Amino acid sequence: MSKGESTLNTMNSKSRHRASMMWCAAALWIALFAVVRPAIADDLKDGRAALQAGHYDEALKAFEKAAQQGLAPGRAGVGQVWLARRQYDKAMEAFQLAQKMDGTLALAYYGQGEVLRRQDKCADAIALFTRATELDRRFPEAQLGLGDCLVKTHQFEKGVNALSEGLKWGPKWRPRFLVALGGAEMARDSLKDAGTYFTRAKEEAPDDPQVRRALGDFYTQRGTWALAVLETQAAVDLDSTDIELRYSLARALEFDERYDDALTQYRWITLRDADFAPGQLALGNLLYRAGANDPKRYAEARVPLEQYVKLVPNDPKGLSVLGRTYFYLHMRDEALAAMLKAEQMGDHNKEMYTILGRLYGEKREYAKALDAFAKGDPGAKEYLQMAQMYVFTGQPAKADSIYQAIVTKDSTSSDARFASVVCMRCRSS
Repeated sequence: MSKGESTLNTMNSKSRHRASMMWCAAALWIALFAVVRPAIADDLKDGRAALQAGHYDEALKAFEKAAQQGLAPGRAGVGQVWLARRQYDKAMEAFQLAQKMDGTLALAYYGQGEVLRRQDKCADAIALFTRATELDRRFPEAQLGLGDCLVKTHQFEKGVNALSEGLKWGPKWRPRFLVALGGAEMARDSLKDAGTYFTRAKEEAPDDPQVRRALGDFYTQRGTWALAVLETQAAVDLDSTDIELRYSLARALEFDERYDDALTQYRWITLRDADFAPGQLALGNLLYRAGANDPKRYAEARVPLEQYVKLVPNDPKGLSVLGRTYFYLHMRDEALAAMLKAEQMGDHNKEMYTILGRLYGEKREYAKALDAFAKGDPGAKEYLQMAQMYVFTGQPAKADSIYQAIVTKDSTSSDARFASVVCMRCRSS
């Protein structure tokens, strides 16, 4: 064999070896992909099942695992969990990231639209719902959101047309669209047509908890508390593990002034999922209001309110109620800090201002106290404090005016008798 032939054979051997190695590597990647891909699919499947069952921690873990593998539906699933917990800032962030990962994912657009809808920003949500329904022509939740937002922005004909589309989508979804159409007719004061839609929905799906809940939520919005309780209780009876159903029932019970029953439901919700933010706020607020008759309730209110503020730090309402709770627990510095922060963030609750007036009065910061009382809703005791502040700041005429107003309003009260005595002293001096 010549030297040239030997070199050529060596090169051919190396080439065959490289080709063999490349085929082995390709086979290895294919094998790995075959193993990993089902695992990712299982994460998504597990996440969806846990979300459906209301096991939000498990769902979050599974979706996060899928998202870390680069799957946009996994990141959107994370958004769905935060949406279910009504932590809207976190939900929006996750859905927006999912859209960046996959601009054709309908769920990402729906999620953003749903966050805005729940924040009463329907004008901004319509384009997102529309995009979701364009990407997925049979996306019931997006279609319901689109129809609802069109109705809420007074585009009634478009809204009814959008909702009517869902009547074609089988027995599971048809009753839910019937409920939505009933709501649309109510919004434009067509009570007879609304009643027809509601009756048909209930007849077609008497055992669908979501239909019963939708009816209950509608009655809650209309202020028909007894009917709201009836429908939401029926929904919970059909599915006792669903947190959203329990929350709807608790709200209806609270509005119907069945406070002990509402308290039981709110406690169940917060024990089931401590990160369900609206449950924590509702429980804390109900306990805070009960504190007027039973001061021990203020200490009970503190725990869920602090948890809510931790979950949703940018909500001024939560900070406001927490600050007022601190006041009645004699935590003056914490109360002042929380209420001032709530005010800076946009809360203008009259009771908050009244308590701020009392706080500033205790600190002898009379100008700030009088300004806060002016923005609040002071009672007789607060008016007496205001009158004394006017005296201290050299404004006796304003003090006398307040004393006279207290006497005129109810001359038999102890506050009025005190004001009457002070008035007589002022005039004799």
